[in-house]
Amino acid sequence: RGAYYIPDGELDWAITAGARYVPDLPVRDDPEAWHAGDEFFVPCRDSDGLVLAVLSLAEPLSGRRPTDDEIDFVVTVANHAARALEHAQRTHEAARHRAVLEQLLAVSSMFAAGQQSIEAILQSVCGGVQRALGFTKVTIELIDPASGFLVPRAAAGWPPGEEQHWQI
Repeated sequence: RGAYYIPDGELDWAITAGARYVPDLPVRDDPEAWHAGDEFFVPCRDSDGLVLAVLSLAEPLSGRRPTDDEIDFVVTVANHAARALEHAQRTHEAARHRAVLEQLLAVSSMFAAGQQSIEAILQSVCGGVQRALGFTKVTIELIDPASGFLVPRAAAGWPPGEEQHWQI
């Protein structure tokens, strides 16, 4: 059905890592009662079947285990949530790709114009990578012909005068 109900005592949670919430509930004799150690999980899967999120449900107001209709409803909600998450992720990724392409075109146009210095082009590449890919700090290092070592030639993200320098 797309949901996973784990009754209290069916799994040794001590073998798993991480914190686990166990509510303070009274013990009831009703076989359909929700027990403090019961777990109810519903994965939110994308259109390829990959898990994007997991709904974890606990402490139903009714005090009872979910019915088939309630399980079907939660699975439907999880499916809609997964589609919304997937859409948001794809929208974000498309915007990121557009930004990368815009930066690539900006740097490429500098090459085509042929009027910019190497330093200006390298600095533009650093700034474009920083903006398009979301890095805080970017450095371009080139091999120094005299020493054979990489030396910083352009940087973005450091305050002026505090750019990366290697100790040789």
